[in-house]
Amino acid sequence: MTESEILTHPHWVDVTTYIKKGHDAFKRVVKAGYRHFYVLDNNEMSDLAELAKKNSHDFLLLMRSLSKPVFIIPTMVFEESVRNIKNQAHFNATYFPFYSMLATVGPILLMSTDDNFEVYAEGFTSKIEATDHYIELAKVSTHNLEIKNLLKQARTVRDVDDAYCSVLSDAGERFAFLYIHTLLAEQFTATFLSNEVKGVYYKWLKFSEDKQLLSKIYFKDSGSYIDAFRVISYHKLIFNFLRELTKNDPNFAVSAFLQNARSGSILQRPIRFGSEANIRKSIAPVYEGVENVKFNDMVGDNDIIMFY
Repeated sequence: MTESEILTHPHWVDVTTYIKKGHDAFKRVVKAGYRHFYVLDNNEMSDLAELAKKNSHDFLLLMRSLSKPVFIIPTMVFEESVRNIKNQAHFNATYFPFYSMLATVGPILLMSTDDNFEVYAEGFTSKIEATDHYIELAKVSTHNLEIKNLLKQARTVRDVDDAYCSVLSDAGERFAFLYIHTLLAEQFTATFLSNEVKGVYYKWLKFSEDKQLLSKIYFKDSGSYIDAFRVISYHKLIFNFLRELTKNDPNFAVSAFLQNARSGSILQRPIRFGSEANIRKSIAPVYEGVENVKFNDMVGDNDIIMFY
């Protein structure tokens, strides 16, 4: 689905005023001083949309805890998010509160592969040179061997997009990694808001040790990659927010917030705790079925650092 198809589709026409598109929109936010980008994955966007629908006050508190955010939604992620939408009323009931309120927190950019390439191309003297390098970056930004083989024949940015679309499983996350690696190469920093463990968290750890990738985005080592690019799950987002807030407002109603933010199947998701060093070692204790009372205790325990 192209940007134009997304922005003119009647099912979600009511939110298109909240979404900015194109390379020009990206340049405007950069000119306004934004250097860090929050890239949304479909799964975490669903959690946030549910919170926005359930309690707008808590949603805005959580999202406004982010420092000067700009949100990027890859076109493939948007397409995944609406795959089961039946009509305009269904979309508005699911996502209108999310988009309308998120736009008050920071700009929302819809990003296509063409847009992403234009960002990357600014660092080169010609589009031909930029295209060659972009194809090489695309090769090292996926671990899928079928896609890597397709990219051996790639000559254009459209070829890259077609190759990345050729396997639908994890397609949104795949595009997100490529787009983020492009941003890193252009000296921006990024956070990927995603709950995926196998498809995102473990790949992020693997990418951080990939010397070929690090070289292509001008990073000297794993530590600099992790410093510039973090993956934050919905749980980690809540954890960071509550830990910082309760330092300044010990009377904040944590239990009431957690009842809105964590319920149903979210309670059953595994949570990983540990130290910063454990991130680099790819190890951490895993807790399952954490109820809100226990989650609250973890927030208050300064010896615990949640990193996914």
